[in-house]
Amino acid sequence: MTGGPRTVRVCSGWNGLDRRDLAGPTSETVTLLVDAAVAGAPFVGRVAAGLAGADADVDTLVLRGAGELTGIVDLAARIGSAGPVLAVGGGSLIDQAKLATVLAEVPDARRYLETPQRSGLVVLPEQLTRSRRLVVVPTTLGTGAEVSRVACLARADGKQLVSGEVLRPDLAVLLPEPLTTLPGPLLAEGVLEALFRTVGPYVGDLRDTATGDDLAERTAARLVALGDRAGDALRAGGRPEPDLLLEIVRLGGLSHLPDMHAGRDPFGARGWFLANELSVALGISKTRAIAALLPPLWQAIVAGDSRIGSAERLRRMWSRLRTAGRRTRPADPVAGITELLESWGIPRWVTADAARIDTAAHQATRAWGGGLPMLAGLRREDVRALLAKTVAAAA
Repeated sequence: MTGGPRTVRVCSGWNGLDRRDLAGPTSETVTLLVDAAVAGAPFVGRVAAGLAGADADVDTLVLRGAGELTGIVDLAARIGSAGPVLAVGGGSLIDQAKLATVLAEVPDARRYLETPQRSGLVVLPEQLTRSRRLVVVPTTLGTGAEVSRVACLARADGKQLVSGEVLRPDLAVLLPEPLTTLPGPLLAEGVLEALFRTVGPYVGDLRDTATGDDLAERTAARLVALGDRAGDALRAGGRPEPDLLLEIVRLGGLSHLPDMHAGRDPFGARGWFLANELSVALGISKTRAIAALLPPLWQAIVAGDSRIGSAERLRRMWSRLRTAGRRTRPADPVAGITELLESWGIPRWVTADAARIDTAAHQATRAWGGGLPMLAGLRREDVRALLAKTVAAAA
């Protein structure tokens, strides 16, 4: 397979898929990577049984951990250099599968991951290729890892974002079973993550792009509508219907695909870089960090800080989102997103002392600013002031 853009085939359920779809044309052993969080779930057994029924030899590995480089190198050695890989799990497991399949086939690629650098972004060469098949089954909402060309690599001082077309899976199989058993708070947080990743690049770019803007607006509006429906079902004591959850997964994946971002600033999503470092410094999930960050982030944009985003584009996006759901939300974007978080039951209050805010600001500026384009124009004191407003609401 040559370098360049890869196309991910996305299927809902196993219907219509055969052994060639899952394992390719060879008779090589399929490595089944399973997230420890779902290892005992009945649907995992059905996945394994389906492979066996397709006359595939299966080697099952249950994975734990956040995905440090040493663990990924060990995993690459275990799966070997040939044979398809089927990964079943959340975003972290899928990221580990992406990186391990590349290292197993191209061991020399390890040098790109272990070379010391201050930047939080590692870009793999486009000529780097992978011929083995990677099939993924996501078990969580919001990450879009099943279709993306990026993977997070855990490090002692935070996370690095690794980017390259070689990381994009070949096939994503969306199953309702793991999604229907997710706790209600994780469902809401998953929709929020997908919404944040859709809106962030749109607002962070000061330029209009007709096709990409329309797709982002329609996707974000639909996510708000589905988030409201899911919340209503949970409050009524029920569960969102499987088709609704599968649609959320599909919509979340759109923010990773080129159509939404053609002609757009590749580093326009300033909020993602800030939320990433806030979550690491405070030891909270990324979605908790997103919920804490969104109101003050949008407040800064509305106030005219064009280094973070466009006030005009934020108001345009919010004018569409505020009426997209089951209720009409406040016209002011900051008040509106605050009401959305509250109505979805997502906690946004976090606490941190001055030292931890200092750490988060230092790490964010070191990894993404200081001459790097991700936080271009933002000084350390600017980042610290914004993060301080993020946590000050808890006082």
